[in-house]
Amino acid sequence: GKIFNIIQLQKKQQLLRFFKTTSMEEAIKFAYQYTPKGQICLLSCASPSYSLWKNFEEKGNEFQKYVKKYA
Repeated sequence: GKIFNIIQLQKKQQLLRFFKTTSMEEAIKFAYQYTPKGQICLLSCASPSYSLWKNFEEKGNEFQKYVKKYA
């Protein structure tokens, strides 16, 4: 969508590095794979995620599950 296109433009200008994923697990896996030790990775949905999780608690629990798995 529109947000993705804006981010793509920023990427082309080499202002940021991003990955499009389709699951929390994939996002966490990429974060660990591509973020050098001592650096920061911002995980942020580019659009609402209401269709993926019923609430913020469920989303947080899934996040914690995969951080523990890949840490």
